[in-house]
Formats: sequence, C-alpha cells, structure tokens
Amino acid sequence: MRAAKKNRNLYCGIEGGSTKTIALVIDDDGRVVQRVKSPPCNIKLLDDRQIVQLWQGICERLRHPAPFVGMFVAGCVSPSDEARVKRLVQKVWPDSKYLVGRDTDSGFAAALGDKAGVMVICGTGSNVLARKESRTCKLGGWGHVVGDVGGGYDLARLMLQKTFLEYDEDQQTNVFGRDVLRQLGLNTMEELVTWTLAASKEDIASLAPLVFKHKELSRDVIREGTFRLSLQVVRAAELVRLNAPRVVLTGGLAVGQPYYVLKLKQAILMKLPHAHVSVSREEGAYGAALLCRSRFIEAKPATKLYRWIKPPRDRGDLYRGSIESRNLANALTEQPNPRARHLEKMSVGELINLMMSEERSVIPQILKRKESIERAIQWITAAFNAGGRLFYVGAGTSGRLGVLDAAECPPTFSTSPSMVQGIIAGGFRALHQAIETAEDDEVYGAESVRNRNVNRKDVVVGITASGSTPYVIGALQAAQLAGARCILLTCNPVAPTELKGNRFLKLLVETGPEVVAGSTRLKAGTATKLVLNMLTTISMIRLGKVKDNLMTDVQPSCEKLQDRMTRILKKLCGSSYEEAWAALKKEGWSLKRVLEKKSKNRGGLA
Repeated sequence: MRAAKKNRNLYCGIEGGSTKTIALVIDDDGRVVQRVKSPPCNIKLLDDRQIVQLWQGICERLRHPAPFVGMFVAGCVSPSDEARVKRLVQKVWPDSKYLVGRDTDSGFAAALGDKAGVMVICGTGSNVLARKESRTCKLGGWGHVVGDVGGGYDLARLMLQKTFLEYDEDQQTNVFGRDVLRQLGLNTMEELVTWTLAASKEDIASLAPLVFKHKELSRDVIREGTFRLSLQVVRAAELVRLNAPRVVLTGGLAVGQPYYVLKLKQAILMKLPHAHVSVSREEGAYGAALLCRSRFIEAKPATKLYRWIKPPRDRGDLYRGSIESRNLANALTEQPNPRARHLEKMSVGELINLMMSEERSVIPQILKRKESIERAIQWITAAFNAGGRLFYVGAGTSGRLGVLDAAECPPTFSTSPSMVQGIIAGGFRALHQAIETAEDDEVYGAESVRNRNVNRKDVVVGITASGSTPYVIGALQAAQLAGARCILLTCNPVAPTELKGNRFLKLLVETGPEVVAGSTRLKAGTATKLVLNMLTTISMIRLGKVKDNLMTDVQPSCEKLQDRMTRILKKLCGSSYEEAWAALKKEGWSLKRVLEKKSKNRGGLA
C-alpha cells in the first residue's frame, strides 16, 4: 500500500442520473479512493426529503468525509434548480465546500476534460453537449416523453411498438415479444399491454438488452434511433463551429453495446466524415470530482489527516456486509449434509425418501420457537390494531416467499394492499428472474424501507436464511432507526447482526444443512413459508377476519371466490345456496354486511 501523504485533500464527486447515483472520492493526484453506488437521483422526480435521505446514505458510507463535494445531478437545468441543490447539499454536508451542476457537465469533464468536442450521453435517456472555448450547446435531454432519442428507453419503446404492429398483422408474437414476456413473467400480449401502462421509464429501458439480442429483427429500430441521435451531434457541432470534432460517447449503451456504438459511429461519420468518435471509459462521477478539484485546488490543505485507502478490489468490499464479515462459510445452511452424500448415485425413489425425511425435520424445529412466533404475532396484531403495517423484506427465495404471503392477504382477508407488503431485492423482475447481485447492497435495502415511510406503528420482518444478507440487514437497520419493531427470520444460528433492543426479535429456525448444500429454497424455504403463513393467518384470525374456520372477509374477485363465499354464507346461516347467492349479490358481495344485517334482523337472509 502506498504511503500516506500528510494534509491530503479529498474531493467527492457525485453524479446522480435516472438509473443510478455514483459517488467517487479522489485525492489531489486524481486517484480514486472510494466508489459508492446508490439509487437514481433525478431531482425532477424526487422531493426534498427523498433527495436528502439518498445523499445522507451516501455520506454515511463514505469512509472519510471529503471537505470538497461536487454534486452534479439530472434535472438541474435552471437557476432555481441549482439553488435547490445547493440548499440540500448544505443540509447533508454543512462543513464542506461544494460545487453543483448538471450531470451533463460532469459527464463532459469525464469524457473530454477541458478540451473542445462533443459528448453524447446514450444510456436510459440521451443528450448531446458540445463545447469550443466560450461556446456551449446542449441538445436533447428533454425526458422520455418528448426527447431522449436513441436512448435505451426510446429503442425499447420503438421495438415494443414494432412487436405489437406485427402482432396485429398475423396474431403471432415475434421472438422479441416472447423474450419480453419471459423476462417479465407475463403470459400474453394483453398482459404486456397492462404492464406497459404502469411501467416506469427504467422498466421500459430494462428491455433494451433484448433489442440488441435480436439485432436482425430490430435493425431498423436501432438504425432509426442512432440516426436521430446523430443529427443532434451534427447540429451541436455546427452551433459551436467544430468542423472535425472529437466525439466521445458515454453511458450504458456506449459501454455495453458494441453494435450500438458501431451504428451510431457510422451515422455520425456520414455527416461528419472528419470526426473522431470514441467511447469514454470514465464515469461521470469522476468528472464531477475533477471539476470539484479544479474549483478548489487552490484551497488550503485540510487540517485533518486523511488516510490513503487503496480502491476496493471488488464490489463486495464497498459494503459493511462483505463476504468475510457475513461469515457465510460457517452458516449451517451452507454446510454439506452427511445424510445426503453421493446423490448422483441414488435412485429417484431413494431421493424422494431422502428429501421427505429431511422436510419432516422442519416442523419440530419450528415448534421449538413457538414462544418467539407468538411474540411476533402479538407485535403484528398490535400494529394492525394501531393502523400500522407489516413489511416482509428479503432477497431471492426469501423475498419471493415474502411477496407471495403478502400478495395473498388482500383476496383472502380483504385487507388493503398497503397493510401487508412484500419487498424484494431487485424489484418486480426478481420475482421471476434471479438477480443475485441485488442482495449485496445494504443501502438499497435501507432505501426500500425509507421510501415506504416505515414508522413506529409498523413491523418489519427481514427474511434471510443465512441471517446476513446485506439488503435485508440494511432494511432492518433503517426500520429500527425509524422506530419500527423488527424481526429477523433466519435459519443460521451464528447469523451476525448489529440489531438489538426490546423492539428487535431474532426468530431462529435451525433447519440444518440442505440436501443440496446451500440450496435454501429447500428446508429453509419450507420453514420460511410455514412461519410466514402463521404470522399473517393467526394475526388475521385475531383481527376477527375468520369465523369458525371460514374466511368471512374474502374478496370475491373471481367466480371461484364468489362460489366459496356463497357456500360459507350457506353454512353459517343454514340457508339455501340460491338464497345466499342472492343476498351476497344484493350487498355487493360483502359477506360482513350480510352477516351484520342478519344479526340486526335476527332472522333469515331475506
């Protein structure tokens, strides 16, 4: 490790875009000391509270407080926007000197430094910035509704339109459409239409990789998008009087899609044959840090000694929940099961017997934690009675089980969708597609809780077989800071956690090693589902949503449930099926209202 220099200044450059926010800390020599990744920060799409929370999360993760901060964010386009950003930066970094601006400014600095040229941002959105001496020109960047030509959103939108037009012609879904349905977990084009109506800009843009997967089918779409973007490049160069400009491409499409770069370069060179087109490998946040250093380079050295820290070798080192600290190697669920040796040599019948034998061991382990489960249910019932909510937070299998249990509460018990909520690392896509890296981000877990305004009335259940998933731990820590009661549901007896106090409960179910080592969708998954079933079902019973063993508050959202409700009413009242059906239909299929009327009238259903 390089020896530390005394009185070294550090500069924190932050670029907030529509897809992510990156913070880089550099030293006087421009070397990166630390990199932090956080959720998107387009100030036009967030309120002040959300922005401050996001920036505070970045500030907390910085290993050393840089005395100089450069904040360059999407949406900062007017003097009032700039004043707002300055005011919010002062809240989070009150003791630092700061510089604010647009993300295009930091992108240009990273791509071209102080040289003349044209920068093209081509990611989820797009825009073009050209500079020569005192002349500056910015084109595009007007958002996905009226602009962003040739960006990931624009290409995916055009390809979706093409897919539906082709579907209208022959009633056949093309290969792009089939891949989209598979990625989103949808079954029909009609379901895809419904999805598009509620999809965000980022949701649509996430389909862009499929556009390039099917280049033959999407050739015209890519050509159209890159051609329109090239026209902005040509016009920007003309406006600042650059005849043979240096054009630098930056953004996700530039870095990750060589075919896109090829087509955009060809389109630019058709109009500007003497241009030099290349791809920038520097992040915009590095440009933000460089601009900050340039502004404050003459500042006196910081009085505090900052230690030189070697840049992390991999992404996991950026988080407190690194692999080493998570102690996964010692997790019981990661150990080989001595009863499941040489699986490949067993017959199918032997494998079935083995798996069922292992599953039978789950129930006794759950019963050992009966008192803890009772306490958890008491907390949840009290929260519901006080108008609070229940949140499940998990990643992978654990997250999917939480979302499943939450999703079943509205139709089964007629609860509001907000009453029991499932939060999964990676969002909607993670329900039907493995997004393993999503679980490694503690800050995203914390943000997912903060964005739902979790408070003292609520209960948050973190679900993690290993007991140490950073996404889950980050969510629980944020929930505890907000005053919520927190429960850690785990299968690992040595699960490390910083959580404690009388509003924290560790619910440990020791399911032991899996038949396939580490595959926690097996016994650990079974135990998780059984416990979650009890948490919601028993809580709903205590709230009076069950009479005898019948659901009295079910939502009749389909014919099957209407039939079930009719049979429930028939059994409770001793009426005929026809009478029960008529009574329910008259009261808008509210079983509770029918029962209340019957109780008041002390008679039949008529």
